[in-house]
Amino acid sequence: MDYNVYFTKWKRDIPAERLLEFHLNRVAEYRDTDRAKYASSVDTLIIFCPKRIRESALEYRRKLGLDGVRYRGIDDEKMWKYDDLLMFTLERLEDESLIFRKREILEYGGLDAKPERITY
Repeated sequence: MDYNVYFTKWKRDIPAERLLEFHLNRVAEYRDTDRAKYASSVDTLIIFCPKRIRESALEYRRKLGLDGVRYRGIDDEKMWKYDDLLMFTLERLEDESLIFRKREILEYGGLDAKPERITY
């Protein structure tokens, strides 16, 4: 099988931003519904991150004592640690401008104010 032909047929950009957005929505949903899936989703998010962010998040995960944690039976203490790990990871993603890149600035002008989108 000629793999070059096969892969060129399917070659296109990976929608990384949409995948990240979808995964962050799932993490937020699991936060309130299923602790095991929440912890697993936070770890999966770290795996999806770029190398520099992934390495720092894994180091922070080790520092929190979350290595080798079983996803079943997560108590409140581990839940707080996973919350802290998620915030750490989100801050790194924001520092790299991978999330929260757009902001709206409203002009002062009453009800007719139009939002201006700024992308950086």
